[in-house]
Amino acid sequence: MSKSTHEKARKKVFNDWLYKKYPAVFQEKPIPLVIGISQELLQQLPDDITPSEFNIAMRWYCQRMTYHKSVLKHSQRINLQGELVDEITEKDKQSAQETLDKFKNAEPVKSKKEVITKPAPVPETIEPEPVKKTLSLKSKKTSTVPTEEVKPMINTASQATAKGLKVTMVIDPASIPNVDSTGMKKVTLTIQIANSDIQVTTDINAKSYRKTLSSIEEYGVEGCNVIIQGSMKQYGVIDDAGLVVQPKKTANNEPTSSE
Repeated sequence: MSKSTHEKARKKVFNDWLYKKYPAVFQEKPIPLVIGISQELLQQLPDDITPSEFNIAMRWYCQRMTYHKSVLKHSQRINLQGELVDEITEKDKQSAQETLDKFKNAEPVKSKKEVITKPAPVPETIEPEPVKKTLSLKSKKTSTVPTEEVKPMINTASQATAKGLKVTMVIDPASIPNVDSTGMKKVTLTIQIANSDIQVTTDINAKSYRKTLSSIEEYGVEGCNVIIQGSMKQYGVIDDAGLVVQPKKTANNEPTSSE
């Protein structure tokens, strides 16, 4: 899914709806949201906003650095009525701090201005080979009209076709958003490739997504790896995707599958 599609979804959900209807809840400087608020909002979706657009916008809102800093700053979460209700646990604060640390430690992508290119090497001067001369049979006199030797063109390009591209990616467990998928059939997950502008999007079975979150909580973000597998038939979209949670210490434990 393209950047323009994500930007359009954010504007429709926040600029045209949430910022206007719930100004005390959704702000430029966010307050941590109560768990389950996404499910409440899904039941109120305007006709021009799809669940997929809503999920994209909410992930953007809750995965910003300002949101994680807000989790560290506040002690309670806010509901749709603008009331401070649930307490933010130390585990929540620790997870937010770990995410912020990863943002800070991520290697910045070099801009085009910073890329130093070496000048192209000056090609050596090559003396042209003498042109072969032949005699023209049409002339009565001896002729020295030059004719170049033409070599047949050889096609060196090759191309094959395939039905799709098999995809296997390792995802940072700490980066997977804790989306309340109760009552949902699919959870749309967007994956940003580190140190690049590449994003891929996929739909995960909601039951499998909840199982993945449960497994991550069981092993801890430092104690497991999350692997996504699927196929790519069009750029940026993973089809038939499944998540697998693998504990790092597997001496007595088999990998926990969330497919």
